[in-house]
Amino acid sequence: MHGHDDARDAVEGDVGDTLARHAAGDAREEDAVGERIPLPRLRLPKCRALIEVRGCFWHQHGWEWNGRKLVQTSICPTATRPKSNRAFWNAKFRRNVCRDAEHEKAWAADGWNLIVVWECALKTEKEREKTFAFILRHLERWAR
Repeated sequence: MHGHDDARDAVEGDVGDTLARHAAGDAREEDAVGERIPLPRLRLPKCRALIEVRGCFWHQHGWEWNGRKLVQTSICPTATRPKSNRAFWNAKFRRNVCRDAEHEKAWAADGWNLIVVWECALKTEKEREKTFAFILRHLERWAR
């Protein structure tokens, strides 16, 4: 039961406050794995958990790099693709998606659990509550 209380306190306290600040545009990263891979600001060492909030547009929520091109895997209305200067934007998005995958791989290799929270999951109170419940379920499991 102790892990449950720690996880609930984390979501309702520091994590909830930081997610709300991130949704308002106040986000930054601190520290690193090794010397190159930055850790997300939201870290819960007791659970070995990282929570990374990603912007749907910049990180192309619903798109994945398959080794040749970005392919759409789900629909997120916020992850639009600009119509002009497509070569620039495709390269930019490819770099972002590939960098995210590299970071995820490095964090996993270092023993961290990762929860990615997408910007669209923080838009309304109902979406935030659903997202916090999702985070809490995972933190409770990892805190055991």
